[in-house]
Amino acid sequence: MKKAKSMIAFVFLVVLCVSAVWAECNLAMRFGILFSIVSASALLAVLVALVRAPGGYEAKNGFHMRARRGPARSRPVLAMSGSRS
Repeated sequence: MKKAKSMIAFVFLVVLCVSAVWAECNLAMRFGILFSIVSASALLAVLVALVRAPGGYEAKNGFHMRARRGPARSRPVLAMSGSRS
């Protein structure tokens, strides 16, 4: 039974991938270079988001983020003259 489930999942995955490739091919043929530019821009946006994401790991008790390297940046605070309340 386990082998049959694995085979059904594999066939479903192949059909899904072939359908996605067919749809992309039709879009590329219809819209030409515009589709390629939009696809490349979307992939670049995903890559930038992945690079900027904080690093970490997941343990049994939750998700932990790694400490930053180097000193933390401090922002200057502007003092305003006037009455304190």
